[in-house]
Amino acid sequence: MNNLYALNGKVIIKPAKEESRASGIIVQTSSESKIIRGVIHNISTHFWSDYRAEFVTLPRGETEGNYYIDIGDTVFYERYSALELKIEDEVFHIIDRKAISVVMKENKSE
Repeated sequence: MNNLYALNGKVIIKPAKEESRASGIIVQTSSESKIIRGVIHNISTHFWSDYRAEFVTLPRGETEGNYYIDIGDTVFYERYSALELKIEDEVFHIIDRKAISVVMKENKSE
C-alpha cells in the first residue's frame, strides 16, 4: 500500500510483529509493551516551524538533530504516541517525528 502520505511533520509506521532474534533478544509489540518497533512507511517532508512561522521542507534522509530517518528504517517509539489506522487488513501507526525514540540503521559493509 503506497498511497498513504504523511503530512505536517508526521511519520507513518508499519508496526512489526513480536519476534525473537538469534541473539536471544525478544522485541515485544504486544499490548503490554510500552515501546513499539516498526518500519517507516512514509515520512512527511513538510511541517510547520514555530520558530520560522512557516511551513518548512525537510527532504527524506535529511539530518534532524543528531539522527536521520528514512523510509524503510526500523524505529522504536512509545505506544501512547501513536494513532492507529486500519486499512483493509493492514495496521499503521501515525506519530510525530519527535516521538521516535530510537532509529536502528542496518550496517552497510562493502
